Amino acid sequence: MDRLLSYIVRVVVWLSRFAKPLSRVRLCRYEAYTKGQPLKILLVGYNGARNTGADARVVALTQQLQQALEAEKAELTVMTLDKENVAGYFSRQVHLLPFTTFFVFSLLRACSRHHVAILFEGSTLTPTFADALCVFFCEAAGIMRRQGKPCIAYGSEVGHLDGWLARLSSDLCRDTYLKKVIIIGSGAGGAMAARMLSGNFEVTVLEAGKAFRPLALPLEKLAKFRKTGLYFDERLIQLLLPAMRIDRQEEMVMVYGRGVGGTTTLATGNAVRADEGLKKIGINLDEEFNELYGELPITTDHQRFWSPITKKTFQVMQETGMDP
Repeated sequence: MDRLLSYIVRVVVWLSRFAKPLSRVRLCRYEAYTKGQPLKILLVGYNGARNTGADARVVALTQQLQQALEAEKAELTVMTLDKENVAGYFSRQVHLLPFTTFFVFSLLRACSRHHVAILFEGSTLTPTFADALCVFFCEAAGIMRRQGKPCIAYGSEVGHLDGWLARLSSDLCRDTYLKKVIIIGSGAGGAMAARMLSGNFEVTVLEAGKAFRPLALPLEKLAKFRKTGLYFDERLIQLLLPAMRIDRQEEMVMVYGRGVGGTTTLATGNAVRADEGLKKIGINLDEEFNELYGELPITTDHQRFWSPITKKTFQVMQETGMDP
């Protein structure tokens, strides 16, 4: 039955290219974005079936979009299996569009009447939940591609697909979102993800901060200035180092970086390997550590730059046999 559904979806996606010319003779409704009008965003996902995780995901996404976009500049529409089940979750500015489990034609109408589609389900291109759900997302991506409209996958999971489902996703999702990746943050995690994905994907890294510029003032002088009492709040360091962000809540001070490189630009560069316990239970990470050493050579040749505390810590670790 799911395979028959996939054939129907292929036909509908192919026909969706004619929505625009047919709309001119009033045989169907089609909308394309023009400058100055509100951007109509369609949120496509498994919603309204009393699945708490799925419902919470789309609610959070609509709140984020409303915060980022002014009300008069965007119209949000959420597709849902049961409008009454989720009506209380959303603000009045969010439109709810009911659809049934036979979604083929209702999804075609919805995509044709919106400018952008966002696929927000976690299990997007995976057979984990149901093959029909994967077909649902493939159809949305395929229609938007045929009509020349953006289709974005938000927090989506892509798993191993076989047979007809793999061919369907490859055909309909090509050049939509599978080849384009947006990574938020250029820190250690974001930079590594960008490196691993580059070559197979078109990667864009978004960073809120600017390029990091080290402090020209020696830290010893900064420490002396602190003793004067004029440096009465840790957050004042941001005046000297804009990339260093400091949040203070009661007795906790959180330091992080906002700039190219993220918090890694503020880190001390210490590397600690502590996998002896893992080896005892049969987990050997030698291959992973050797790969890491190849990317980031770890050495102690720069001891002349160490602070007295670092030198003392290194000496104690040597004396205790920790092989630093």
